[in-house]
Amino acid sequence: MKKELFILFVCFGLFSCNNEVKNQTVTIDNKYSMDLPDYLTETTSLNVDASLQYMNGIKELYIAVIDEPISGFSQILKSNDLTEDYKNNLDDYSTFCVDYFKESVDVTYVSDPKRNYN
Repeated sequence: MKKELFILFVCFGLFSCNNEVKNQTVTIDNKYSMDLPDYLTETTSLNVDASLQYMNGIKELYIAVIDEPISGFSQILKSNDLTEDYKNNLDDYSTFCVDYFKESVDVTYVSDPKRNYN
C-alpha cells in the first residue's frame, strides 16, 4: 500500500509541475503589439511615461515601453559625442538603451531583439 501511495504522489507531483507559459497579446493604440507571458499583469506604477507596463512582483519580471521620437536619440548621440559608437537606427538604439541601463542595474540576461513587421 505504501508503494502505491508513493507512486500516486510522484505522479501527482509530475502532473502538477506543468510549467507551460501561455502568452497574451497586448496591443497599444494600434501602434504596436507585444506577446507577453500571461502571468504578467498590467500596472501603472513602473514609469509615468510608459505606454505599456506589465509586471509580476513574485517572479521579479517587469516590462515597460516608453515611446520616444527618433530625433531625441539623434540629439543624444550628437550632444554626447557618441556618433562613432552608435548609429541613428533601431538596432543601435536598442544597444544604447541596454548599455545605459547596465550602468545602473545589475543585468543578468538580455534577450536578442526580435522584429515582427506584420
